[in-house]
Amino acid sequence: MAFIRIMALGDPHGSEKIRQIAFSEADLVLTPGDIGEADKLRKYYFDYYFKGKKTLSEEKLKDAYKESANSMEKVLLYLSKNVRHMFVVTGNVDAFAELGEEYALSLPTLAEICNGLNNVELIDYKCTSYQGISVAGLPFHFSLHLADTFLSQQIPAQETVTGKREEANRGENKAEDFLHSIEGKQVDILLSHNPPFCGEYKGRSLELPLDVIRFPLAPEHLQGKHAGSLVLTEYLLSTVNPPKMVVCGHIHEGKGRYRLDRTEIINCGSNGQFVEFECEVIAD
Repeated sequence: MAFIRIMALGDPHGSEKIRQIAFSEADLVLTPGDIGEADKLRKYYFDYYFKGKKTLSEEKLKDAYKESANSMEKVLLYLSKNVRHMFVVTGNVDAFAELGEEYALSLPTLAEICNGLNNVELIDYKCTSYQGISVAGLPFHFSLHLADTFLSQQIPAQETVTGKREEANRGENKAEDFLHSIEGKQVDILLSHNPPFCGEYKGRSLELPLDVIRFPLAPEHLQGKHAGSLVLTEYLLSTVNPPKMVVCGHIHEGKGRYRLDRTEIINCGSNGQFVEFECEVIAD
């Protein structure tokens, strides 16, 4: 019986604390995205979406995009020099580089940076393996239930609500298609930016804290709400052969290890937090 040592690195968000981690002790590092620092951008969009206020000038907003993209690149370059191998998926913050195109900014994207690194792989909507461990990657997708239940009554601009619903429909459909495509396959670990939804589900009270919003910058009406992916929960509870483990992030306050029916869920937190575990390698 053989095992490999895996480290689940919480959403880095540009934190210098990752420099205190002994990555060399892990055979494989998994991170669910949100690589760069994005405090200014997150605050700007919270204020814009929920208060209808633009709190940064266009020039300062451009600077915030640049800072986030540069931070992402800096973190990935550091990790590539210190890990043996790493799989990553796109988080919501990682997409800010692409959003910057609206302001004619040419910023390095997560995919472009990873393509230049030999030992850091972006695995969005892919199944891959490392030393006998199979890993599937599910990037961030905005949840339709979040748009319908939490946003529609709170966002001042109706066009923003409509846009978020359209974004959620596209994202959930793509996530659903991918999860359907891996049904029947042996997946040891599903690396997902979103945690599964763990509130009231089809008359069943799941009530796990791993997707509950307690982020201080989040609006009051979102505090204490479950914000995980319903598509992911549906897959985990209905598929015949679910993954042994889901490694996720996004809702940092939900850090911990939980069990949802047959699958262990690890929310690995953020900003230098991590969870280490061993995974058994099954010989073919």
